[in-house]
Amino acid sequence: MGFFTRTAMDMLMKTTHPEINRRQCWNLHPHRKPCTECKDICPYGEQIFTRPNLVKDWDPCTECGLCVSACRSGCIIPSPEQVQRDTSAADTDNDTIWIGCEKSTRKNSMVRTCISALTWETLAYLALNKKIVLDLTPCGECENDLCAAQLRKELTRLVDFFGQPMLYRQRCIIVGVLPGWNTVPSGLRAGRSALPRKGAEPPRNV
Repeated sequence: MGFFTRTAMDMLMKTTHPEINRRQCWNLHPHRKPCTECKDICPYGEQIFTRPNLVKDWDPCTECGLCVSACRSGCIIPSPEQVQRDTSAADTDNDTIWIGCEKSTRKNSMVRTCISALTWETLAYLALNKKIVLDLTPCGECENDLCAAQLRKELTRLVDFFGQPMLYRQRCIIVGVLPGWNTVPSGLRAGRSALPRKGAEPPRNV
């Protein structure tokens, strides 16, 4: 394979993965505490990242988006494909978007490796267009503390974005419990009676 052919293929391949703006990374600022959150939360962090802001091999990447949501400086940018995948549910005919992880027994309309891979901005965009139901039922048994901590951050910022509990309650419903997250009063977490009637609860997998 020629040099130019390989270069062109590399450029095409990179468009399906997150992009990193190294100049924006906190690790380039000497007065900040070193950050390894993107590398730590990534299931293949040791294989992908030489160090947090430098990629050595995108091949193991599953495009889950965890590194994007975990990056505190915003230097990791989602690929156009990921943005389209995460926001396309807002254009469907359904009134309600059910969002869950791969461990859920429900047939959710949006399934991600972990809900924490969705940034609060993405969740807010979806909630402003549709009513969203976050299926957190697997979270109580999940042993990934990093993902749980990240999800708590994203949901806390989502609540702050809506400002008033009533407005948040009108746009977002929580099913299940996320350990250690007490930002939303218990009355805003949905039992079965509080689930949206229109666009009934998705069936559980058999």
